[in-house]
Amino acid sequence: MAAARRKLGQLTVEEYAKQWRLRQRRMTDYFTGWHVDSSINVHIVPRLGSRS
Repeated sequence: MAAARRKLGQLTVEEYAKQWRLRQRRMTDYFTGWHVDSSINVHIVPRLGSRS
């Protein structure tokens, strides 16, 4: 558990967001998935993407 937390803490926000999005299989609706991807790519990654 501690090793997993340590590994998670070393990821950038962009890396974590990409991994998280792949795990969201229930977001199969096209528009919902598109909206989440857009929010990540347009708002989150440009502002926080390089931060760990």
